[in-house]
Amino acid sequence: MDGMKRITRKEFVALGGALGAALSVGVALPKVAAAGTPDAIDEVWSDPASDTTIVAAARSLGTAPVRLEVSESSDFAASTFHPEQDVSPDAQGHAKVTATGLKPNTQHYYRWRSNGALAARAEGRCKTLATSGVPTSFRFVSLSCVRTAANDVYFASHLAQLDSAFTLFSGDFYYEKLGQDTSLAKTFRDNWHRPHTRSNRAAWLKGQGHKIVWGDHDYLGNNSDGTSPNGNIARDVYRQVVPHSPLPRAGDIGRSFASGRVRFFLIDAQSNRSPSRATDDSTKTMLGAEQKSALKAWLLEYKDHPKVIESPLPWHATSANGDDWGSYSTERAEIVRYCEDNGIGNIVVICHDMHAHAYANASNGTPGGWPVFQAAAGNQKSSSKGGPYANRYPDGGGVEVRQYGYFAVTDDGGSTVSITFHPRNSNGSDVFAAEPYTFTNVPL
Repeated sequence: MDGMKRITRKEFVALGGALGAALSVGVALPKVAAAGTPDAIDEVWSDPASDTTIVAAARSLGTAPVRLEVSESSDFAASTFHPEQDVSPDAQGHAKVTATGLKPNTQHYYRWRSNGALAARAEGRCKTLATSGVPTSFRFVSLSCVRTAANDVYFASHLAQLDSAFTLFSGDFYYEKLGQDTSLAKTFRDNWHRPHTRSNRAAWLKGQGHKIVWGDHDYLGNNSDGTSPNGNIARDVYRQVVPHSPLPRAGDIGRSFASGRVRFFLIDAQSNRSPSRATDDSTKTMLGAEQKSALKAWLLEYKDHPKVIESPLPWHATSANGDDWGSYSTERAEIVRYCEDNGIGNIVVICHDMHAHAYANASNGTPGGWPVFQAAAGNQKSSSKGGPYANRYPDGGGVEVRQYGYFAVTDDGGSTVSITFHPRNSNGSDVFAAEPYTFTNVPL
């Protein structure tokens, strides 16, 4: 045929022999799907990055190109494709796509196409955020601490079905394997993947958009901190695998966002953290210099706006060498003093890591006098940290708990905005009375 090199019979036989030899010793040939045949996809999750964008992530078991289809209706009667051209998964099969130009504060349905065809069970839901500054009432979930192998029915039957704009997951998305090798990126990819193998949890990850920051277990292991080796590998894999909005700094995964008139700051309490037993002075840090500077700038810029600080560790604590802000009291006092000196108010803190629901405010001595909502654990045994609290459940440790924080923001466009903490169990019932807080003199 014109333009093609002819080969002799001898060359053809030699080529066949080489191929046979390669197969006989187990040389892997690239897995390429036949045209129109989709590869399997076994990770599906998303992050509502902004009011007009969502970030969806997937893991493909093949090399076929993928594309994301997005619609405002579950039947995909009208849909858009993102990006306009297919993208290829990376060497480990991961793909991440940002869908743009979407309608704010709207439930969107998405599904992955592989090799031009729909991939089986590769669909999900994600609601775009309310436009920044626009008065909007909404609900959201906040929780932490779920055992890696947890597969509770309530993940799929309840959490995935809630009226929730997003889920804030703040620490211990999984629990590390003992003896794991943190010098290998594969270790972290495998850790992030394991929850996707649990059917009910996978349904929850598909059913809502998630904003995820880590604690110690899903960073480098129990009691890890900024001095632990291989933090750069953990951050690289997070960027590769976990759906997230743009990260403003290379050295941590903390970030902020807005939904309506409420501002959120998600803290990375691991990447640059000093050891808990270090002397508690001005050199000891939970945040690291860059993240602390960003937090202060955020606090000042939105000084009168409703603000939620999402902390993976208890804020209201007095421990000397513990896994909470009590052991970083100098830095905590610096943040409080900065707010006082600059007239910054309208702050609440949602905390995690203690495996219990709890509430405290100024009457309980909370630093800054800020209301503290403690929301955990999704699947763990109860534990005690921080306090004193006005309310808490369970009262002691060692009790198996399945619970989450459900928050309702009410904004009718006036000078006040309220947030109400519902400390819920897996049946959707409050374990103690809901705790409301009102932000005042809110800018219009």
